[in-house]
Formats: sequence, structure tokens, C-alpha cells
Amino acid sequence: MEAPPPPPPPTRVRQQRAAGAEDMKAQLARKASAATGSGEQTAPPQRAARFDLARERSPCGCGLENQGATCYMNSLLQTLFYIPEFRRFVYQWGSKHVITKELQKLFARMQAGKWASTETRALTLSFGWTEADAFQQQDVQELLRVLFEALDFIYTSAVIEAADSPGAAAALPTTSPITALFSGILVDAKHCLVCNRVKTRIDPYSDISLVIDAASSVEEALAQFVAPETLQNENSVFCEACNRNTPTAKYFRLKTLPQILTIQLKRFQYDTVTWRRFKINKNVSYPLQLDMAPFLDDPSDMSVETRYELFSVLLHSGGAFGGHYQAFVKDVAARNQWARFNDSQVTPLVEAEWESGFGDDGIAKADDSPKPLTAKGGASAYMLMYRRMGSWDECSVDDAVIPADVMAHVQGENEAFLKEKEAQQLRRDTLLLRLVYGDVNKQIAVHKQTTLAEATQLLHTMFHDFSPGFTCTLDCVRVRGPGGEAYTGRESCTLAELGLRSGTALTLETRLPCEEFPTVVGETNKFSVHVKVFVLQDNGEFADPPMEIDVAADLCMPALKQQLASLCKIAVALIGFTFLHAVLYA
Repeated sequence: MEAPPPPPPPTRVRQQRAAGAEDMKAQLARKASAATGSGEQTAPPQRAARFDLARERSPCGCGLENQGATCYMNSLLQTLFYIPEFRRFVYQWGSKHVITKELQKLFARMQAGKWASTETRALTLSFGWTEADAFQQQDVQELLRVLFEALDFIYTSAVIEAADSPGAAAALPTTSPITALFSGILVDAKHCLVCNRVKTRIDPYSDISLVIDAASSVEEALAQFVAPETLQNENSVFCEACNRNTPTAKYFRLKTLPQILTIQLKRFQYDTVTWRRFKINKNVSYPLQLDMAPFLDDPSDMSVETRYELFSVLLHSGGAFGGHYQAFVKDVAARNQWARFNDSQVTPLVEAEWESGFGDDGIAKADDSPKPLTAKGGASAYMLMYRRMGSWDECSVDDAVIPADVMAHVQGENEAFLKEKEAQQLRRDTLLLRLVYGDVNKQIAVHKQTTLAEATQLLHTMFHDFSPGFTCTLDCVRVRGPGGEAYTGRESCTLAELGLRSGTALTLETRLPCEEFPTVVGETNKFSVHVKVFVLQDNGEFADPPMEIDVAADLCMPALKQQLASLCKIAVALIGFTFLHAVLYA
């Protein structure tokens, strides 16, 4: 029997898995390459803002709508928004590029908008993404790197463009604010174990990727990251001083630390035996406060603060080929306020929810020493962001920092939102009732907080306006409910209190000044039955015309007899019923 074809080589599988990320990178690079040097950029097509009127804005912040599979981008943007320096950089940087402009608009909506969540479609269109790209989930770490590369490129282009203008050039630092905020320097060292010669290479880094296979905590993974690895035998390294391959200790050290430290836990790996990707869902604890001094190239250097405080955790639930991202973020301006950002849903984070993402240890109390947090279960921590301690100054970002044109745009959207919300509330508070009077069947709109007396006066005025033959005075008019209820004594109640709903049919009843309205016997707030009472006279004939009254539909016969006896001032024994007619033996 012919053997089955071998599976594709791992490199090809990796290439297929990386194709989406490369497309994303290429699209952002193309957009960034059209940067400031070519003048004003073309904005993506705009559409009218769509507001979620059903939900109130969370006090913890603004949510972001998921376009299909953009939860990874939403989690990252919500984290970056709560880095005040990054948000201020986006606002203050006077670039004309469409990507930064859309970032300004998005952040301004998140900061100054009135609605519960906002869309990200204009931003992804500025990236060059299509509708299909919005349904293809990518890696959040890859997006972070690609976005920073694009912003760095745009900023560098702006510096080059400003070179012809000394004043403008002086206003733009040559070092990108992205690099200054998120980047550090990594030392890649090779130490010859024969002659002790150390060869180093300096590399910038914007995040640290930690292998967690043999680690149960971030501190342990960091120790393994900087631990020397001995290369010998066939893996030995050529030493120029010894002029031969020698056993070598290879290791990494952190030369400088960024203000915002990003750590990625390498949960997604590739099995070279089965040639399949898999996700590591193991418990990995990490502290609320992290001291990076042991991992520096010069641990004795005390000139820089090495302690960091956790402010964002990006979690992934699902498997290696798909899932869902969300973020736990602390507002550094509010210091201790943590929130769960799950796309458009933003809720305060309580201790019980910490356990769902981090394990059973919970979160440290304000008066306790920091406790490690453990990631386990369906949602496991994938990327952590720490902020250097002592850098809490100027953490708030005022609305005044938002560019004037962007702020005006958001204020216009706020006015449209409030107007639309007010119109929706008015629709909810308005009852569309049907009014029946003779041959007239007319629909009217009345606020549900209108009292019955006010509604009666409104109906009386309305009939006077469109029916010239209507001459009844207000005291000769009353409103009857759908079951004939007269609502006697309840004229001060609102229509909502009377239980009226849209579509309810009301009857307008009138009388002559010399007449009385038919009496409604029983509870007036229930459905009633119209009863004709025939009075049997001494000559054996019924009085003409019969007496007409309304009685509650759930009134029992003995109670009805008692009500009729009281109304007609006769004995109960003289009242009898024949079919649907009440007969009084007078």
C-alpha cells in the first residue's frame, strides 16, 4: 500500500501562520511610508456615528466595538489609552498623517465622549485594512510591534521634513517618543570560557518574551532569561583571541530599562513532532510589583529606579488557532481603579474576577504586601505591562490637550448623541393611544406621566379643534378605559400608574348637562360589564327605558345584588336575574 504523503515541513506551516501578520505589517508600512513628507493625507471615508443608546457609559471608561475579530486590537488600544504619556503624545504631535489623526479622534472619543462604546472602523481603514482583515485575528504582540514601527517611521519622517524649518526642527526631539517610552537596550554577550574574553552586542528591545515551559512565575522566567547557556562541542563558538572554537557561555543582560516595561509570556508554541501549534495553559504567577535590578547588566547601578508596578494584563482565552482577548487595566490617574475591558463592555474589576483570570491568590489589598497573581483557567495572561514606580507625575490628561479640531468633532458627536438619546427617551415615554368617540377612531400621542385629568382636558380641546359639532363642556366629558373603566376618583393618577400602554383604546364618553354619567358598580380600576336593569312595575310591564350601569367583571352575584339594592334603595330579596338582565321587582 502506498504510504501517505509526509506532512508539510514546519517552516512552511510557520510561513502560512505568519502570512496574516506579514499582510498586516505590509499594510501599515505602506500607510506609514506615505507619511508627512507628501503633505495632507486622505482620510478614510467617514460615516455617521452610531451610538449604543441602550447602555450607559461605564464610570471606568469607554468600550470599543468588535468589528468581527478585532478583540486583540481593542485590548491593546484600551491599554495604550491608559498610558498618559502615550495619549498626550498622540494629542500633541502635530502630524497630518491619517493614522495619527484617527488615533487622535479615537482617543478623544474615549476620553471626552458621552457614549458607552465607540467604533474603530475609521482607524482600521487608516491602517489599510479591509473588511475581511477585521475578521482575521492576529497576535497582539505582533500588532504592538507593527504599530510602534509605523508610528516611529511617521515621526522620523516628520523630523526629516521639519529639518528645513529650524523652529519646527527644534520643537521635535530627534528620538521618537515611542522609543523613549517603551524601548530599552539589551546586551547579548558571549563569554569565552578559555580566555575569559567577553564579546557583546547591543540590541534595542520594546518587549521581553519569556519562555514559561519550566517556570511557574515571571521572576523565575526572567532568571532563566538571563541565565548563561553553555555552548560547547558542535555548538562551540569561534573566539578571535584563541583563534579557535571554544566552550562559550552565552547570556542576555538588560542594560537599560524603559519607563513602560512590556513582558510577553510565550504561551503559543510549535510541536516539532506533531507539527502543530499548541497553547500552554499553565499557572504562571507574577507580582503586582516587580524589581528588575537582578536582571540588569550592572545590578549595582542605583541611579535609575528599577521597581515596576503592574497596570495592564492582556488575557487570551481559547486555543492556539483562535480565541478571545480582553484586558484588565488600571487607570494610573485613579491609581487603584482596575477595570475589565472586554470589547464594548467595561466593568469595575472585583476580587472574585481577578481569580477567574489569575488564580486563587487574588489581588493585594491596599494595606497588605503585594501578593503574586496566578494565571490559570480558560483566560490566561498573555502580555503584561508594568510602569516604573515613581513616575506618577502628570498622569492626568486634560481635555485641553486634545487638538481643537478633534475636540470640536467630538463635541458635535456628543450633541448628536444627547439629542438622539433624548429623542429615544421621549419615544419611550410617549404612549400612542387610540381614541374612540362615535364614528371617530383617532390615534393620539400622550406622555405617560400625564395625569388622567390632564389627558381628559387635552382630548376635550382636541375634539373641539377638529370637530366643530362637538359642544360638550369639560365637565360633561370623561375617559373610559379599554374594559370600560371610568377611573372614578383616580383623575390625579398618571397614565402609567393606570397601567395604560401604547396601543390601548380609550373611549371618550359625553353626557348632557342635565344627565349623570352611568354609574360603575364595583372596583373602577378593573374590567367592567355594561348591565341593563329592567324595573318590573305593578302592571307587570317593564319601565322604559331600562336603567344602565357598569359593574366590575369579577363581581360575584351576591355582591352585585347588594350593590344594586343599595343603588336602587330596595331590599336584596326583591332582586332577581333572568339571563343577562337584572330584574327589580319594585
